[in-house]
Amino acid sequence: MGLTQMAREEGRQEGGILILRRLLGIKFKTVPEWAEELLKNAVPSDLEQWSDRILTANTIEEVFGRQRR
Repeated sequence: MGLTQMAREEGRQEGGILILRRLLGIKFKTVPEWAEELLKNAVPSDLEQWSDRILTANTIEEVFGRQRR
């Protein structure tokens, strides 16, 4: 993969994170630190899965597949 392609992929990844973070904030009002950490370390498949779950999740934990503590 060339540098241009890698830069595009990184841009898509960052854009996906920004959109998901915004949607989480709108739906759940706040995004906890643990969720920010997951977003920061996300891979594309994580973002796809979380983006699908946000549509039906009742809690932010459900979006990320975590149990409430």
